[in-house]
Amino acid sequence: MLLVAIFATFSIPKAAVSAEGESLVRFPARYFVKFRYELSVREIKQRFARVGLKLQGQIPEIQVYVADAVDPDRFEETGKELVNSSPDVLYLEKDRVVRALESHESHDSSASPNDPKFQQQKAMMRIAPEAAWKLSKGSRDVLVAVTDTGVALSHPELKNQIWTNPNELPGNGIDDDRNGFVDDVHGWNFVRTNNNDPPEPEDDEGHGTHVAGIIGAEGNNSEGIAGINWQVSILPVKFLDSDGSGTLEGGVRSILYAVKHGARLINASWGDSETSRTLQDAIEYAFSKGSLLIAAAANSTKDTDLKPNYPSADVSLGVISVASSSRTGTLSGFSNYGILSVDLVAPGSDVLSTYLRGKYAKMSGTSMAAPMVTGIGALMLSLEPELSALELRNGMLNAVEESPGYEGKISTRGDIRADFALEQLQKGFQIWPSRLTIALNSPYPLTAYRPEGTVQWEVSDESLALIDANGVLTFLKAGEIQVRARDGSGKQTSTAWIRGR
Repeated sequence: MLLVAIFATFSIPKAAVSAEGESLVRFPARYFVKFRYELSVREIKQRFARVGLKLQGQIPEIQVYVADAVDPDRFEETGKELVNSSPDVLYLEKDRVVRALESHESHDSSASPNDPKFQQQKAMMRIAPEAAWKLSKGSRDVLVAVTDTGVALSHPELKNQIWTNPNELPGNGIDDDRNGFVDDVHGWNFVRTNNNDPPEPEDDEGHGTHVAGIIGAEGNNSEGIAGINWQVSILPVKFLDSDGSGTLEGGVRSILYAVKHGARLINASWGDSETSRTLQDAIEYAFSKGSLLIAAAANSTKDTDLKPNYPSADVSLGVISVASSSRTGTLSGFSNYGILSVDLVAPGSDVLSTYLRGKYAKMSGTSMAAPMVTGIGALMLSLEPELSALELRNGMLNAVEESPGYEGKISTRGDIRADFALEQLQKGFQIWPSRLTIALNSPYPLTAYRPEGTVQWEVSDESLALIDANGVLTFLKAGEIQVRARDGSGKQTSTAWIRGR
């Protein structure tokens, strides 16, 4: 599967990918196979050989094997069915090709980075960052991964924010920290095809640099703009190429690389219209290790409950799906939506951020909205680094300002705000989130923040929904209920209004 960066409007003129796909990159007939139980490499090679597959590698964190078809046509005709019919195989998936989602719009991108542009960051002002900065301006102790086209490592706004591997010596050709990556000093380049390609995740497209600047362009440094975090550690993981395209394998490995190095938030401003079990496994693995994926909802003006985009529409708790709002505070004309598949909204139209060659650019898309949320999550972790992935997820879903225009379109019905996100951390006992729409018969764990002792949960109508002692809510029928929680002190109570459909 060829994954693409999701962006709707772009300020730097360049050749677009044609509708007919003349510039389509063709990848080998590559497959992902997961077995139901552990097998030796020798057994796997023997089984693959019998059906016309050749083992190419493994993704050990999620027990997935990567293989190429020796004769692609023959494998599609006969071998694929043999693998799928085997009782030992949990799933078989094939890489597939998609196109970049991009259109263009003219904006100024040539201004000197020495020209302070903070007052031009109108989009970011809608998340109320200045009020949030009274509580925290970020911390370099918080690691955020940008899985994208790479990052311009020497950009004046980003060079001090880029993560450095403390256990790797640059340029010696040795895997000093024995993590499987030679000279991964500032992240990794999964686009490289051989050992002669540089390992540095240097951006050659611009999309990843723009995303990184939204999250963490260095603040208060007399340079062009300020990111949501004045200080943060950005881990660039490049798997999208100069056309904004990459493989599913690269996307999966990028997520797992970020998890391995301790990134609590992983920005995913990319996607595809087909689901993937391999990608789902990577997301679940990340969530189990305390990492949360922030994913752009895509730019097709579609209801993703009906026409999903992945990973944003993945049902995992490990994903927050982000739609885009316009300058007027309504959904951007290009943004996808979905009452069950899109969690919240952030500014994504005409966003000014960092770009290649030390420059700045305005871009629009849910690709720009997602890093707004990632940046807010990083601010939360700068104040409360011990938040679990679930607490972080529910805390961000709770930090929204409701908008009537999102009724029936967005699960939380709201725009995320940085000040709400940090101010709630200063308060006492709360239920997170206080507003949400969830699917029927899909248990959802609510968060009791800062309780004293054991929490007692109850719902207003048990014919509609049930809640267990851990705050896991399950809707039996469509409707709206009030959830009430009382902590062990007996003095603190909190309520939430949750809908099921």
